[in-house]
Amino acid sequence: MGERPNILFFHVDNLGFGELSCYSGGPFRGTWTRRIDAFAGQGFRLTNYAPEAQCTPTRSALLTGRHAIRSGNHSVPLGSSGGWGLVAWEQTLGDLLSGAGYGCAAYGKWHVGEGPGRWPTDKGFQEWYGPPRTYDESLRPDDPWYDPQRDPVSAA
Repeated sequence: MGERPNILFFHVDNLGFGELSCYSGGPFRGTWTRRIDAFAGQGFRLTNYAPEAQCTPTRSALLTGRHAIRSGNHSVPLGSSGGWGLVAWEQTLGDLLSGAGYGCAAYGKWHVGEGPGRWPTDKGFQEWYGPPRTYDESLRPDDPWYDPQRDPVSAA
């Protein structure tokens, strides 16, 4: 077997086409993204990536290769208290790549399930750091923008 390539995938919410200079941005949109452009130049860019309208279904489809409605993640759960998301038998990119001998990590928000058997470390990722649901939650109670009434701490 030949040498396997490293895989580095960036999935960024709320980033429009052309905001990165490797996607026709740069001075047209107000800034250069040279370091990101360097990553893009060493690999390949997805130029026809059509995600869902919300982050949870988009992440679910990306991770499983299936329509989000088939994995129960067709919309963003509001006011969740656990026990939702990708079920134990659902295979993710993390599961497949880990099974092929890759070390997998996820950095950033998860937002495709919470509770036992539904965290990134249950889905093929050996390492994970990020908020469990969305970015308006705080990882540190001493953050000056943290409001425990709005964003209660969960046992993640």
